[in-house]
Amino acid sequence: MRKNPLPTPNWRIWIARHAGKDLKDFRFRFTAMQVASDKSTLVRGPEHCNTHITSLIAGQLYVHVFFSTVWPEFPGYPDVSLIKLWPPSGFDIDTGLLPSFSDEAEIRLHETISRNGKAQ
Repeated sequence: MRKNPLPTPNWRIWIARHAGKDLKDFRFRFTAMQVASDKSTLVRGPEHCNTHITSLIAGQLYVHVFFSTVWPEFPGYPDVSLIKLWPPSGFDIDTGLLPSFSDEAEIRLHETISRNGKAQ
C-alpha cells in the first residue's frame, strides 16, 4: 500500500467497534501463512507466505485486514458481523451502527483461517 494509494483487489478490509477492555494505546496481531490448494506443489518457508491477516484495535476502532495473492475470491467470514471498507460497496458508513467485538471475538476471528484452514 506504500507504493499504491489504494489497496489492490487482493485486499479485504472490515471495521467494527471494539467493546473489550479499555485500551490506553493500541493492539495489533499479524499472521502470515501459506495457502495452497495442492499440497504436492507447496514450496515451504516464510518467504512463500501468500496470505496475511492483520487485526488492529485503537480505542473503540477494530480493523480486520485480509490480503492474499492466491485467494482472490475470499468470501469473508460467514456469520460474523463486520462493516466492509474494501473493496468499497458504498462510502456512507454510520459508525453508530457498527457491530461490537469483544476481546475474545477478535482473537477468534483473527485465528479462524490459521486454525481451520478456511473462513468458516
